[in-house]
Amino acid sequence: LNARSLDKRWDEYPATLRAAGFRSAFAVPLPLERGYRAALTLYTAETNVFTPVVAAEVLAFSVVAAKSLVLALQVRAGLAQSADLRAAMAGRTAINTACGVIMGQNQCSYDAAVQILTAASSEQNLTLRDVAEGMLSTLQGGVPTTHFQHRA
Repeated sequence: LNARSLDKRWDEYPATLRAAGFRSAFAVPLPLERGYRAALTLYTAETNVFTPVVAAEVLAFSVVAAKSLVLALQVRAGLAQSADLRAAMAGRTAINTACGVIMGQNQCSYDAAVQILTAASSEQNLTLRDVAEGMLSTLQGGVPTTHFQHRA
């Protein structure tokens, strides 16, 4: 949005509220962590509801609401990070196991096995994990699971 379209949107806002049956609105920006923006907005069909006393109560509540929202955002970020870490750990298990198989077949070091797996990844235009899982799926027992996959 540019400044002109933003101004126009806000110019139309009171008319939109009246058309929806609202006669009063009160909005308070929530103090959040950097990078996040939100507001607590209250609407009512009555007029003159948001007195200084009500406004003070809404301001006090907005501090609690902001803390709750920050906590919820942190939990969400933690859950996303946990899922990413689980996927990375599962990928590492397959890659390390495939390297072990390559080491056994070629009597080579771990570093040499990683180079072989990386070369196959480049040639096939697949991720290292996909190549490792593809290789392991052809063996008896298939792709190993990780401990946390059993508990999650």
